[in-house]
Amino acid sequence: GVRKAYEYQRQVRGRPEDVSGYDSNADLHERPDRPAACLQFLYSLSRTRRTRRNELLSLLVKACDFDSGTAAYADANSTDIPFVRFVAENMAGLEFKYLDEVLHVIYQVSSVIASSGLNLYQQLESEAKDDGDIEHGVSKSKLWWQASRASVCIGILFVLREFLKSHYGVTESRCTLYNPSDATSVRDKAVAWSAQGNGGRIGWSSCPFALQRMESVTDCIRQRKRFRSMMAESLAASEGSPVLADDSGNFVSGGRSDEPSDALLSAEELEMLTMDDLDEASMRSD
Repeated sequence: GVRKAYEYQRQVRGRPEDVSGYDSNADLHERPDRPAACLQFLYSLSRTRRTRRNELLSLLVKACDFDSGTAAYADANSTDIPFVRFVAENMAGLEFKYLDEVLHVIYQVSSVIASSGLNLYQQLESEAKDDGDIEHGVSKSKLWWQASRASVCIGILFVLREFLKSHYGVTESRCTLYNPSDATSVRDKAVAWSAQGNGGRIGWSSCPFALQRMESVTDCIRQRKRFRSMMAESLAASEGSPVLADDSGNFVSGGRSDEPSDALLSAEELEMLTMDDLDEASMRSD
């Protein structure tokens, strides 16, 4: 359903690089410092039930992840950076009312960084010594190009995470101690939005290839260096691993929500929801 919304925006706007996760029509009559997400209407249908809402948010973050173990990963064009940016801009533009919503997105983003991001970082670190040879004409495999593009996707999630923390006034310690299976203290806690410049939109200056194509080896090497620096800072800040912590402050490798699986909506059920209401949501953002 989300992919269909993205493809619709591509048809309307033309180039993938011109697609935005923000609803430009809503910006005309809503608060100028609070741009609306294209998927806001869809999200509004799911937010009345915490389980349904959090599962939808988890799937949105998962759409930005990649699986380096699949055959499709070897295709250098399989990572759709404009789509990942579209999803991230939507999550940045969703109108969150409760702290639990913000923390759940940050939790899921941190999980991807701690798994896919860390694995990619280790790969790029091992290949860093060869980047100079590549820059001087030594060809490299499709996997090398794909890893470069995948690093942009993780970079987009880094930017989204910091954006949400800044604009909702959430501290790192609050993020670290959040546990989705035991969030009673934040479940009904209201949260306030602060625009803080750029018209309330997420900025990509620290991840420029979220907006522009990497068309050369030099572009890829620049991105790889930027990503390794970003991950190194995250590792240093979290004392060795960009992972999550439990309520006692102990680091744990985090993946997805710890809620009972039978309480969660299946991907098929959420797809039915998105397909049923996508046309109306898309018409509102046209």
